[in-house]
Amino acid sequence: MRKAISRVLNEHGYLVEEFSSGESFLENLRERSPAVILLDMEMPKINGIEIQRRLILRGIKTPIIFVSGHSHQQQIVDSMKYGAVDFIFKPFQLDNSLLVISKAIQKDEKNYWLLQEEKEIVKAYKTLTKREKEVCRFLINGLLSKQIAKELEISNATVKVHKGRVMEKLKVNSLQDLVKIAIKHALH
Repeated sequence: MRKAISRVLNEHGYLVEEFSSGESFLENLRERSPAVILLDMEMPKINGIEIQRRLILRGIKTPIIFVSGHSHQQQIVDSMKYGAVDFIFKPFQLDNSLLVISKAIQKDEKNYWLLQEEKEIVKAYKTLTKREKEVCRFLINGLLSKQIAKELEISNATVKVHKGRVMEKLKVNSLQDLVKIAIKHALH
């Protein structure tokens, strides 16, 4: 079954690495994780949920799709609770299986780009000067330029300069965008 799935996926343009056991998969998992992991629910020695648990412990966030011929409802619930993105049931329906895999890969790519964006924002925040960070904090908390000037004992014009630099460095166009970024990334 594993070889048949691999062959079909290869024919549809996917680069597939297959393993005959959960142990060999865990031993050979490389630094860069695959775009998606297909795990059989029932395997000798280590079942799919135990492999999923071990991947989580390693910090691997690759989307997991479980493959099963006869899973119990509790197994499905457990796998989804630990982050499985979908299930493919045997016997396979080729179109459905390819759609499930494609959607998981697209979700993983989207998460990758969101993570890259988050890293860029945090990196940009670190480039702010101490004073710009203070101004940023006050802007996030909804203070007006006059209030910030009074609080920091600087001129209103200086606040506007710092505000402009903060907006430029964090690549935001409005205070609403700045607040959204701050909430999402805990910039304070």
